[in-house]
Amino acid sequence: MKCSKCGAKIEYGELICTKCGTEIQLVPDFYSSETVQYAKRQKEREERERERRKREEEAALEKARRKKKRRKRIGITVLILVVLAAAIFAFYLYQKMKNYNSYDYQLNKAKTMFSSNEYEDALTYAKRAVTLKPDSMDARTLRAQIYLETGEEEQAVRDLTAVIADHPDYEIAYGILINFYESSDMLDEIKELLDSCDHDKIIKKYSEYICKTPEFNIPEGLYDKPQELVLKGEEGVTIYYTTDGTEPDRTSDVYKDTIGLEEGTVTVKAMSVNGKGIKSDVVSSTYTISVAAPAPPKITPSSGSYTTSMTNTKIYVIVPDGCEAYYSFDKPATVESTPYKEPVDMKEGEHTFYAILVNQYGKVSLSGSATYILNAEGGEE
Repeated sequence: MKCSKCGAKIEYGELICTKCGTEIQLVPDFYSSETVQYAKRQKEREERERERRKREEEAALEKARRKKKRRKRIGITVLILVVLAAAIFAFYLYQKMKNYNSYDYQLNKAKTMFSSNEYEDALTYAKRAVTLKPDSMDARTLRAQIYLETGEEEQAVRDLTAVIADHPDYEIAYGILINFYESSDMLDEIKELLDSCDHDKIIKKYSEYICKTPEFNIPEGLYDKPQELVLKGEEGVTIYYTTDGTEPDRTSDVYKDTIGLEEGTVTVKAMSVNGKGIKSDVVSSTYTISVAAPAPPKITPSSGSYTTSMTNTKIYVIVPDGCEAYYSFDKPATVESTPYKEPVDMKEGEHTFYAILVNQYGKVSLSGSATYILNAEGGEE
């Protein structure tokens, strides 16, 4: 078939000449107008169908593009979320590890948990802080406090004594340990703790827990006469003492007045106990009292012959202060003999006068003696 205008060959099914663009007449002119109209409508329908399919295809392509774009956005969003989650998790792990290895963080958490009475968690953090810094006074002391609250008292005491051994001037550790000992009535442990301390600052701060030993007013040693021993202590203390060589305790004699030291050897041991019940060390002194007997008394006049005509024929005994004298004739004097109060008259004839002295401690002297021959007036001298 050829184009009616330009004569170009028309392929089957073409409606427009591809060369000149003239519409192809599908039916001969002799076809009816109705037939032509039908063909035209058919052509329009086909054109609309093509347009519809084209629009559907374009819509499908657009839908596919939007779906692909949406999937891409979702994928990017998911990827971003995954990366963000991974970053957050990594930061969390980093921060957790950082905190786990941070002494300050672990110690502060331990303090917070301890103040909130969450002792189990507090102990976990405190132990970690000690691991990170083994020489830390604060961490070790806090751990000991937690042990006290959880009933692990032996471990607490070990921790505190170790801290004090490493840091002998650390007041806080002393305070916690002393308070525990006092509340547990472990008073000897307080004494032992402070006895081992040589830091003036600590001694001054906890001086109320320190009890000084009693003082003796006379030094130990040998004395030639009985003594009165006075014990002195700080104000408010009670002094316990013994004189039998045993160690004093709270059941021993309580010192109230002077202690008489008589002849012989005695060891006096004493200790003080202050108002908090803290004992002092035991102090002791040994005294030996050895009282000498008086020397034999001096007697006047001396032995010899005398007459009754003489002005003075009396016998005199020199009696030192603190002594008493006893006398007898012709036999040694004893404490049962006649007490000497005043000069004694000589007896006529030959007689031996004996006298002794007894001092205030009951010691008796050897006898003094003199022999007198007293003749009557005019008799042989």
